[in-house]
Amino acid sequence: MRDEDLISMFLEGDINSFNYLVIRWRNKIFSLLYRFTGSKEDAEDLTQETFVKVFKNLKALKDKNKFSSWITSVALNTARTHLNHRKSCHEELNKFDFHKDSNQSDVKEVFENAFKHLPEDQREVILLKEYQGFSFKEISEILNIPEGTAKSRMFYGLKNLKNYLSPIFERR
Repeated sequence: MRDEDLISMFLEGDINSFNYLVIRWRNKIFSLLYRFTGSKEDAEDLTQETFVKVFKNLKALKDKNKFSSWITSVALNTARTHLNHRKSCHEELNKFDFHKDSNQSDVKEVFENAFKHLPEDQREVILLKEYQGFSFKEISEILNIPEGTAKSRMFYGLKNLKNYLSPIFERR
């Protein structure tokens, strides 16, 4: 059954159809939020919060065919709100020593730490493009930005990642 059908059933009063949407989207939303926050616990909480918001606001969705973009937007907005209540990324970045020696076991941790300290707008585009598989056109719709801006954020995000990580890997 398509998302559009489940949404129609839900809006007509079939509450159980929402459970199928949750089952279908839970892992994808969790994965997005985990990569965005870098925390399993935060991602679990934010995934649940996202679905609560979707449940309450699904009737506001104007085009049922755009559900994937809409739920992704809801999840990202929920994560942004959460992150705005945390310490600034700049303070966290200054605490992390990117020049420490790195072995195979902590390469993933170093990358994840560098990634979560990218500017939020760059991190969002990389996540949506590389991890969620959205096109630049879809990303521009989700984030409500021009397609060229999405491409630019992707370029600068990857460039910043390279700048953060190159001193570590040059020493290897």
